Amino acid sequence: MPYCTDCGYEVPPGTRFCPSCGSDQMTVPAYEARGSPSALPLAMGILGIILGIIVPLLGIILGALGAALAHTDKNKKDNTYLGVCILAVIVSLAVWALNFIFLMSLLAI
Repeated sequence: MPYCTDCGYEVPPGTRFCPSCGSDQMTVPAYEARGSPSALPLAMGILGIILGIIVPLLGIILGALGAALAHTDKNKKDNTYLGVCILAVIVSLAVWALNFIFLMSLLAI
């Protein structure tokens, strides 16, 4: 026969509430509900942090390089490429700043 999860009283099988203390027998205690920790969320979080730092940094570097190359181009008819490169740098800096704010808010929790 099963026993009550709260008081240890012997409870008949299929009984919803303990006859002794009245606690619900169909709920799983909190320590059992958690189960074993999974490494996948931790790995995905670390990957997200790394990509959140590296991808905008790569955008800044490539945008600055593209802007430098577009500025020194001898056959420039318009500054379209230069504008796109500057926009890429600005967007990358914004994403990097948002990532930093997000990480700081996680550390504050």
